Amino acid sequence: MKTRDGKVVEILYKDEQGFCYCDDGMTRPKSELTVPTKEEVLDKRKSNKLKTEERNMP
Repeated sequence: MKTRDGKVVEILYKDEQGFCYCDDGMTRPKSELTVPTKEEVLDKRKSNKLKTEERNMP
């Protein structure tokens, strides 16, 4: 999902009150999130993959 400030986040959990727990550690109301474009999602996945590769390097 996409926040109001333009950051693309992944929802890890949504509770009964409509609050979403996101992968950046923040809790946001569902009404604050919108659907991102395909390009934004691909950029997020690419940056996550690079971070994972950096951590796995000796």
